Amino acid sequence: MSCIDIFLKDRVDGGGEVKEVLERLKRLEVGKWQEELVNKLEVMTKMRKDEGMWEMEEEQWLKVHSACGMLLDDTPLFDPSLLHELDWSSVSIPFSPAVSPAQPGNGLVLRPLCTADLDRGYYKLLSQLTLAGDVTEEQFKAKFEHMKKSGDYYVIVVEDTSLGQIVATGTLIIEHKFIHACAKRGRVEEVVVSDVCRGKQLGKLLVSTLTLLSKTLQCYKVTLECAPKNVEFYKKFGYSASDETYMQCRFCD
Repeated sequence: MSCIDIFLKDRVDGGGEVKEVLERLKRLEVGKWQEELVNKLEVMTKMRKDEGMWEMEEEQWLKVHSACGMLLDDTPLFDPSLLHELDWSSVSIPFSPAVSPAQPGNGLVLRPLCTADLDRGYYKLLSQLTLAGDVTEEQFKAKFEHMKKSGDYYVIVVEDTSLGQIVATGTLIIEHKFIHACAKRGRVEEVVVSDVCRGKQLGKLLVSTLTLLSKTLQCYKVTLECAPKNVEFYKKFGYSASDETYMQCRFCD
């Protein structure tokens, strides 16, 4: 349910959701009609919940609904139960103190990516790994929806709830093959831990989680690419160096 749907549903129920919609709209790079909407909402929060006071022209509501559909929210990229149901007892790499997807550490939460993470420093974190580029909320939401619809992208994040910031992330991508009896292959990518959270076993937690998730999703193998200096680290999780040479043809930065 989009925030505008929530607003319509609860427009006569105390105004609490109205304020939430207002705050989320204020985060947008808005045009004139959206600014007018914000002003209207500010007035509405102070008005009595008289049904007649909430009328708005149909065309304007369509614009509002379209804009709010692009707002950032906490809808997960994939079903969080996939993480909750992982058989963590099968993970052989040691953790001290013990951590898991359910208990990643004090004040931390491991979960699927959501669009609201853009405002929680997700792109800032990615920039510690590589050139992340500049994207708008609309671009980010469109890419998120594409990944969610495909069902083959599993981006996990660790949020520091005290800061409201994403401090670690990693991605599992599922490739569908004709070979190996139409099997699936997993690819672990974009594993990064914030500079301020190194030493909390988050890198180990991310790789263990994504590797186990690929097995749970019945991939015939899972692969990753890494710098030579990190080979020994990934060997701890069961990965081995391949005789194949990684090559690329880059078309842009």
